[in-house]
Amino acid sequence: MSQTYLITGGAGFLGINMARYLLARGDKVASLDIAPFDYPERPQITEVRGDIRSRADVDRAMQGVDIVIHTAAALPLYKKEDIFSTDIDGTRTVCESAHAHGVKRFIHISSTAVYGVPDHHPLYENDELIGVGPYGIAKIKAEEVCLEYRAKGMCVSVIRPKSFIGQERLGVFALLYDWAKDGKNFPIPGKGDNLYQYLDVEDLCDAIYLCATLPEDTVNDTFNVGAKEFGTFKGDFQAVLDHVGKGRKVVSIPVAPALWALRILDRLNLSPLYPWVYETAIKDSFVSIEKAEQKLGWTPKFSNKDALIRNYDWYVANLAQFENKSGISTVCRGNRARCESPSCSSNAVLTSSGPDQVWKCRVQRWREACVLHAEIRRVEKIVVVRLTTFRKLPIVILYSVRTVGSVRNSAPYL
Repeated sequence: MSQTYLITGGAGFLGINMARYLLARGDKVASLDIAPFDYPERPQITEVRGDIRSRADVDRAMQGVDIVIHTAAALPLYKKEDIFSTDIDGTRTVCESAHAHGVKRFIHISSTAVYGVPDHHPLYENDELIGVGPYGIAKIKAEEVCLEYRAKGMCVSVIRPKSFIGQERLGVFALLYDWAKDGKNFPIPGKGDNLYQYLDVEDLCDAIYLCATLPEDTVNDTFNVGAKEFGTFKGDFQAVLDHVGKGRKVVSIPVAPALWALRILDRLNLSPLYPWVYETAIKDSFVSIEKAEQKLGWTPKFSNKDALIRNYDWYVANLAQFENKSGISTVCRGNRARCESPSCSSNAVLTSSGPDQVWKCRVQRWREACVLHAEIRRVEKIVVVRLTTFRKLPIVILYSVRTVGSVRNSAPYL
């Protein structure tokens, strides 16, 4: 029987993929998001523009809803107060409204960031939760809110996905895809022999749908989800280069210089990666998915390599959308709308909105902080000239400048 789903953050990366998944199965979909739902499926869904921190907005979206899929969250790049108000207070507001409206099920998309930087692997659902930074702390607190409403009798599934990959998101992987497409070797910090687990967004949608359709006593629980088959950081990235077929390799660069360069760039607000991403990229990172396999009967279809190659092929097929945008080679539709700053022609990721709801993308914010309001491609050339004597290190710095408008803001947040 057809159900009505409310997806918070429906205009985001997971939101649009989940909406398509549900529409293909004959279900009804409503989206609640502060960003516009500017996808071809717009006529097929009910769009509610609003903020999850506003009870009035959430109540408006909750009318006639059977199941809530809560994906909305503030990413690590936001200010601490914005992360807490969105991820904790916003989650409480959505839970309160769902409970008041008699919603059958609530599916909360959490994060493996709740485990912090662990000292063992694989990670299990009952392992200690250690919040690292405002985002990690907020994700733990949001889960605690969900548990409160589970105790009140609402069926609440909590899903902790690994960093997931798929259509409509490139994120940090755009660095790899750009270099693979251009026939260049791809640099990584360290040997890259650490095991690192990802997840295809289609497999994540499968897990969510199982939580929405299986018996309540089965799904009223917490589940890790990630790829069943995954390899080393270097090996999985090499699979993309091999798929492109230009004979290029993943090459190792010394860990210390790379990390120091990224830390300095982060202090300047120019790093393409969050600290949690680049600090853990040289370490093992994987979770046990046994519980989801055994209780939900969930079986991920795609390995790390499959997910990365599928995402690369989507990137190439949609390359025209990403080029000629003020030097930006990627666009994350999950957290963006057109920048309204007069001098900016970018469609890059938006980082914040003020009381007047005028959005500014990171490109424009970076330009405004720059003495010379030069085009990013022009600045990129200056950086190359000044840093060529550093050999491999300029690769990291050059790319951080080139992709500052998009990659950092769409980096994996799970």
